[in-house]
Amino acid sequence: MPKIRSIILSLLAVFAVSAAVSASSASAVGWTVCKEVATGGEFKNHLCKEKGTTAENKWKDVELKAGETFGLAEKTKVSASKIRFHKNEIEMTCTEVTVQKGLIIGTNSNSAKSITFKKCTVNKPAGCELEGGEIKTSEIESVLNNTSTEVEFKPKGTTTFATFKLKGAACGLLAGAYSVKGTTVGKIAKSAECLPEHALEIKEAPSKLTVAGEAVGLFEQNIGLSLENGWCWDA
Repeated sequence: MPKIRSIILSLLAVFAVSAAVSASSASAVGWTVCKEVATGGEFKNHLCKEKGTTAENKWKDVELKAGETFGLAEKTKVSASKIRFHKNEIEMTCTEVTVQKGLIIGTNSNSAKSITFKKCTVNKPAGCELEGGEIKTSEIESVLNNTSTEVEFKPKGTTTFATFKLKGAACGLLAGAYSVKGTTVGKIAKSAECLPEHALEIKEAPSKLTVAGEAVGLFEQNIGLSLENGWCWDA
């Protein structure tokens, strides 16, 4: 009987350790970046894909320490960008997005001095124009949800997310200045894979953003984000 009891206790201990390891490996830790390390390197270069000899392996996908920062490239790749509001009477598309002084910050936050939607066209009403052809946000801060890899973007130190102005006779009564309030949530695609570029996918219908107290009917963005140094990163 003592021997059987000992075996059972041993099995329970193994199961407990296995569960702890599984839980640990399944839980996200925040931003990680392929960095050159002094010891314990696993890959040959900043893409953290190709393995070499022990002497060549100087790079490793490393969790960012609290407060550690990496700059985001200012210019992004845009594959979709659409904004629809005012009971869907106004629709705009933008073909370029830039991120001014964007950062990923350990362990799981972001910031940007501003995000500018450029080369914007007003599809509805036809002939209506967006002044300057762009929408510029306020300073933005965001937090990565370690479980869902969703990122919530909100204005920092103000309730105004962005402002813009519609002009031209074709706008009719819709001409004038607009203020965007609220927050928006996007998801990092292929977040578990260390890549030099990740798509930030936002598709809210309706959005958590509001214009004149009314929810934005559609806020859709698909933006490719990269680190300014070209290293691969993940969440």
